[in-house]
Amino acid sequence: MGFGSLGALGWLTLPTLPRLVQEARIALPDWAATTATSAGAYRTAVLRPDLLATLPCFCGCVTYAPPHRNLLECFIRPDGGFEGHAAGCSTCQDEALAARRWADQGLAAPEVRRRIVAAFEERGPSTDGVTT
Repeated sequence: MGFGSLGALGWLTLPTLPRLVQEARIALPDWAATTATSAGAYRTAVLRPDLLATLPCFCGCVTYAPPHRNLLECFIRPDGGFEGHAAGCSTCQDEALAARRWADQGLAAPEVRRRIVAAFEERGPSTDGVTT
């Protein structure tokens, strides 16, 4: 059984190689990389903090003391260190990966935000409006 001339790596194109190499070099704590999904979400936070900082989170982290102010804070603490919360939170991981996928498709930040709210608002209270 063959996969054609490129085989199973047909999705791997020259434009995707630099991004994949860059991502592979991101050092994550072991607890952040226990699954491929978790690792991908943490790498998204490292590569796209500008995007995640504009998005609300709907996992309930708004009830923490202190509350998270946005999706980025589920992955990266305000002091720049890794936050452990998202390693075990499927809502945070799903939001980050969806946001990245939509941004990579060329959608503008306001449209990514609109889609995140529409897709995740039923999961829990939003971090929108938190200023602490």
